Amino acid sequence: MDDLRFTVSRRSLLALAAHCRQAADPKAAMPVLANVKLTLRGSTLEGVATDLYRQASMKIDVQVDFPSMNPIGICVPAVDFLERVNAMPDGQIRIVSSSDGTKLALASTVVTRKYSIHAIPTGEFPLGFGPATDDNPLQMPASDLAQLIRAVVEAASTDTTRPQVNAVLLAANRGVVKAVATDGHRLHYRAMALPGDRPERDLLIALEVAKNIVRVLDDAAGEAKEENKGQGKEKNEKDKAVAIVKIAQSGPHIHFTIGNRSFGCKNVVSMFPPYRQVVPARMENELTLSKSVFLAAVKAINVVADERTGGIKLCVTENKIEVMSSSNEAGDGSEVIAVDYHGPAITVGLNANYVVDALTPIKEDEIKFGFSGDLDPSKFSAITNDGLDDTPSHFAIVMPMRV
Repeated sequence: MDDLRFTVSRRSLLALAAHCRQAADPKAAMPVLANVKLTLRGSTLEGVATDLYRQASMKIDVQVDFPSMNPIGICVPAVDFLERVNAMPDGQIRIVSSSDGTKLALASTVVTRKYSIHAIPTGEFPLGFGPATDDNPLQMPASDLAQLIRAVVEAASTDTTRPQVNAVLLAANRGVVKAVATDGHRLHYRAMALPGDRPERDLLIALEVAKNIVRVLDDAAGEAKEENKGQGKEKNEKDKAVAIVKIAQSGPHIHFTIGNRSFGCKNVVSMFPPYRQVVPARMENELTLSKSVFLAAVKAINVVADERTGGIKLCVTENKIEVMSSSNEAGDGSEVIAVDYHGPAITVGLNANYVVDALTPIKEDEIKFGFSGDLDPSKFSAITNDGLDDTPSHFAIVMPMRV
């Protein structure tokens, strides 16, 4: 077989190695799934890794010694490859594979540092998902999609035996893209209006995959920011490069493509709960709060909450809300916040950690707290609706608990 011989910048190779590492599985029953497949086509190096449920791929430009008409490939352990590249100094890295394809050598062109990694032929690597065949993918700024997922991901269940809630719902319909997650005790909802005629989508993404996608989107947005700095565009908003993500569906697979990166996963084959039934049509009472003040109080009183339940009480009376909790082990604590409220007095028991998770992603400092009875769900929502009709763009439902 032909051997690999090329030179590449550490920055580009590190980005490729880190991206592909997210889909490799070092503990897989099939050892080949712990590898990243490196394929050289002309002067383009492509890295691909998959655990058969996720797939990450990325292409970068390299300087080849001798252009080859045929693709040349090799498979190396993804973790080892990332560690070696990360340990290299900034600058160029020289890559050479052995003629029998059993070793890959990495050498710095700046210092004398070098490594060799055991490799296997690409013939053992699985075929993977294949290219996206969706002719009309959903497109949006990568930072917006990251914001959508990040706003709801904490509400998804961590119970992998319940795939229908161990996931994030991503839906697009009539110019609105929304993300929803719930574990049965709480529900987070975030929506954005997108201009233009957007294709409809109804995707269910596993929790761990959703976290992977956020990292991929953040990396792409970070590269766009660096590109703007390099071109002196940090002050000119119109000329700034914006990382755009394309979301395509091909059979059971979902492909997220951002520039030279791609991350694929399988659409979860389960029915997401009918979440609209959980959202109250209206709240009997509502008041406006400073998020920063209320969040600080909840975190402070959570110190004395029962470690098992994390329960706190919100006691709402005329023009004030008292956050309080007590436990046999930690004692008690309380804090009073002044508010503009003239409704009936009520006490609601909530999980403090759920409240923190609900409030943290909301961008605005002014929020609404809606409640009806002590056994009814509470609602925390943003004031603005981001162009949506009669609907807050960001809200969280937290179910009550006895404290």
